Amino acid sequence: MREAELSAYHEIFTRPSNGERDILGDIQKIVGKNPEKSARGSSDFLFDPGLSVLDVAMSHDYDDDYGIAFSKYPIAITVRDVKYNKQQEESSARKLFEALHKGGDYTGILVYDLRRLLAEK
Repeated sequence: MREAELSAYHEIFTRPSNGERDILGDIQKIVGKNPEKSARGSSDFLFDPGLSVLDVAMSHDYDDDYGIAFSKYPIAITVRDVKYNKQQEESSARKLFEALHKGGDYTGILVYDLRRLLAEK
């Protein structure tokens, strides 16, 4: 695997539709794990459900780029597969994205490597 691929992740950028959702509580219900305070400077909380780690940043400073409107979605969730399996990472990211966005409580996008838009709801 190329070094560039190791540092490329699947990320969900989202926002509550009504401004009043508890993103940490909603992720906790989906993955069945409690959030922990993150020691990583780029995220506020993390979830460790097993095969992947979810880094949750309650805000970010990404500019709109590659035709992707990052600024519309203040919350960033980075999905990292612990074994660097990009197919498994994408599968985990898609499952979380669908679970968060299925009821209309959130609007968001799923991207890979901050360059490729994979899904939008």
